[in-house]
Amino acid sequence: MIHKSYLHRPDPPDGVAGVMPAFDLIGGRVVRLRQGDYAREKVFEGDGELRDLYKALHEEKAAAEQIENDRIAEENRVKELKAKCEKKGLSFDEEEAKYQAKLAAKKAKEDAKAAKRAKNG
Repeated sequence: MIHKSYLHRPDPPDGVAGVMPAFDLIGGRVVRLRQGDYAREKVFEGDGELRDLYKALHEEKAAAEQIENDRIAEENRVKELKAKCEKKGLSFDEEEAKYQAKLAAKKAKEDAKAAKRAKNG
């Protein structure tokens, strides 16, 4: 069994090879594909701790990717708004304030709906 702390270490412990085998999480199962071939997958069953560990790692990676994608999207939105304001002679600060106000109103509406659903739950 692979120890959890090993997976998060950038440098492997002494005596352990620096290459870790690639595992995938497919349909909630931990599998190892032979040369990337789905027809030749080895399913690791019965080891709930390993499955849970890889599931958690997958979720962490997906969350990190989402944060990065959101950051890039926001950078692009600001860049496009600045270009639009420059082209049309608008104030970036005023246009950004309008956008942020709309965003806040949308979030307040979503929060109110969620609270109502929780109350009626």
